[in-house]
Amino acid sequence: MEEAAKYIRQSMINDVALYAGQRPKLVGPVPKGDSDAVQAQVASTGATGLSAGMVGGGALCITASCFLFVCQQPPLDVQIDFTDIRLLEQRTDTTFILFVETRNFSTYHLAFATKSDLADAFYAASNLFRVVSVEHLPAYRPPATVDGPNGAVQGDGWHIYSPLLEYARMGIATEELSEDDMATSTASWRVTRLNTQYQLCPSYPKYLIVPMEMEDESLKQIASYRMEGRLPVLTYLDPCGGAIFRCSQPLQGKFKKPNWEDKRLLRLIRTQMRSALVLDTRSASVVGSHRSRHGGGVEEYSLLDVRYGGVMPWQNLKESFDKLLEATRDVSLTHATFLQKVEVSGWLDQISQLMRCATFTAKTCREERKAVVVHGSVGADTTSSTVSLAQLMLDPHFRTRLGFAQLIEKEWLHMGHPFGSRNGTFRGSDPRLVAPSFLLFLDAVHQLRSMFPFMFEFNDLFLMDLHTASACPKTGTFLFDTQRDRDQFNVAASFPSAWPPLLNDAKYVNHAFNPDASTEQGVAVTPGQKPSTTGGVAAATSRTSPTPWLQANWQPQTIQLWEELYCWGNPFVAHPQQIVRANINTQSTKLTEVEAELAAVMLEIESMTQ
Repeated sequence: MEEAAKYIRQSMINDVALYAGQRPKLVGPVPKGDSDAVQAQVASTGATGLSAGMVGGGALCITASCFLFVCQQPPLDVQIDFTDIRLLEQRTDTTFILFVETRNFSTYHLAFATKSDLADAFYAASNLFRVVSVEHLPAYRPPATVDGPNGAVQGDGWHIYSPLLEYARMGIATEELSEDDMATSTASWRVTRLNTQYQLCPSYPKYLIVPMEMEDESLKQIASYRMEGRLPVLTYLDPCGGAIFRCSQPLQGKFKKPNWEDKRLLRLIRTQMRSALVLDTRSASVVGSHRSRHGGGVEEYSLLDVRYGGVMPWQNLKESFDKLLEATRDVSLTHATFLQKVEVSGWLDQISQLMRCATFTAKTCREERKAVVVHGSVGADTTSSTVSLAQLMLDPHFRTRLGFAQLIEKEWLHMGHPFGSRNGTFRGSDPRLVAPSFLLFLDAVHQLRSMFPFMFEFNDLFLMDLHTASACPKTGTFLFDTQRDRDQFNVAASFPSAWPPLLNDAKYVNHAFNPDASTEQGVAVTPGQKPSTTGGVAAATSRTSPTPWLQANWQPQTIQLWEELYCWGNPFVAHPQQIVRANINTQSTKLTEVEAELAAVMLEIESMTQ
């Protein structure tokens, strides 16, 4: 970058001013070649501080992979990778601005001296910021350049999750269980390998858990009756006796035609669990619409109760989120108008509805010890959010950094959430398939973490950087729509994993985390309650002695706008929470050093007394 910056100072597009944060209030063209004059003009219009975020004047270079802005006063050089860009717009109402919004919602305003310079920059960038194929991504490396078995680097994050090991952790009989564990495992379920070549359901993992009595031939019939072949499979077995299943909607058609094998599968689930119900994350009106348009529907079997969640379908989620960002970007709003626009967006309502569905699922599973069959339409968006959030409430393992990464692998990556389509990664991606489904889930986790600050090993920075990693194709972890596609391309041979920095960097640790939380079995923890410290580490990971589940408060009064992520916008000014985290990390490091010194002194004293 330094060599490129040196070259740019000699040529390229000069007379460009860079602002970060909210839009600068400039009147007229940018003064040429004089950053002091630009700053004076900004000050004269009252656009100072965070609202303008003036970085300086300088030159702009557009490379094949990024914007490189070189200030007249180094070292304030700024690089904006095209893979990080979410939105690119020309704005010429008062001056010549190229508006850039990144996928982590930082905003930049490049102010050009002439309209032709702006048009040239926009034309070049708009043809570069969405790549044509995977091989054109900057992070791509040919497989021959990577060492290790099957081209994957050992210990690089590509093997943090194994479906069979997770099933064994839940007590399902697999070859990964030891002889002692095999003796205590449940005989009600089995692992079918019918999908090892992704021939049954391309968006499901290779190994699926089904009732022991269900034959593979029957499973094929059920898959043909469910949208995209996503038949009901067990995804979480609670140690208290409940269970969570997930699937897609049944293809009943207008005449509500049943499938007897599908009905038999649900009857077996109810028999094994003694009671079961269906949670359709959609509203009843949306279900009716899907039945008339797509032939879908909901299980109308007398043996099952059906509940509706009312979560917004992913098709409408982008519009809701765009309205939210519009409110957070407009600095001219009054406080009342801003709150009104946030409310009208419906984003906070969707978080509340999602948390309500997840809390209902967790409570039914843990306290009523029932089976909950969760689905929406395809069962890859709101279904993933609901079952993931419910498991986060139930299982303390998933509230650690490693456990949370495994939960994402399990319920999002391996269960076929279409990250590639939802992110619109490549040029030619269908804009109708773009939706912030995963971000809605992360926002709900943020709300849950705020309610239970002692119960999570990771902090908000972990969630924000995970969002960035999932949206920016700088790793192979979130590329493509399914695990089958990632396996076929062998992404581990050509891309780094997103997990190593997230799992190994101490800046993501929540120092208030209490891993010894353990109280009386079956008692729900409510927001604000501090965990007990009488248990041990084993209590937090044991499958036979579950810790209390986190009963979230999903009422609107408790759901807050995540302003650090959505509202800050200026990457050059530290958010107050960022400063707090940095100070806590510093003090924690010092405390660790003091404890180490104290331990050494105690050992020395002990040796002297012997």
